[in-house]
Amino acid sequence: MKPREYTKWKIVLGAVLLIATPLRLFTVPNTAEHIGYDLALGAWWVFVGWLLWSGGVGLKPKSD
Repeated sequence: MKPREYTKWKIVLGAVLLIATPLRLFTVPNTAEHIGYDLALGAWWVFVGWLLWSGGVGLKPKSD
């Protein structure tokens, strides 16, 4: 798979995960367990954002 095709898959996968993960999973952090859920979900959103960002950067033409 060429690098440009790889970045397209990152964008597609990131968009699907962005749509599939509802925001209502965030809870009111009133217990340690809920704080852990929110931190895990925050890490998930960082991963999805990284997929979208790194895929977008890979699609830009490089100026030499």
